[in-house]
Amino acid sequence: MKKLVLASLTLLLTGCGFFMSGAWKNDPKNWERAFGETAPAGVIVHQSYYERSPHPIFKESAYFFEIDDSKAARDYFDFGHTLKLTPLKIAEVDFIRLKDGRADWFPNAESRGEFEVWRFQDGPPLFVVVVDKTRRRIFISDRM
Repeated sequence: MKKLVLASLTLLLTGCGFFMSGAWKNDPKNWERAFGETAPAGVIVHQSYYERSPHPIFKESAYFFEIDDSKAARDYFDFGHTLKLTPLKIAEVDFIRLKDGRADWFPNAESRGEFEVWRFQDGPPLFVVVVDKTRRRIFISDRM
């Protein structure tokens, strides 16, 4: 009986991500953690943050990226087709209105510049792409 309990506990802990949880700032593997593949050629990542929490039922993660606004990045995220421009201002998006301590460099309501807010039409509700037209940067976030 003890072996069964120990085996079940080991499977639960390793299977739920307990040993794979953590937070990584500017780690080269963050793109792969977030998107399940290496960054495409031509996508230049300036800053990143990825966090994965241990959860017994489902994977909880959050990520933030700052990348160059390039053709490669726009092609990867399918700007204009799958990813749609919204009429929203940064201050109108509840979860990016305030600074997030995990990525204080991510645009928020206090940021200065000209920004566009892009979203997937039927995508996750906390996924957002913010284009800083002044600095020619793209910011991507999906949060817990």
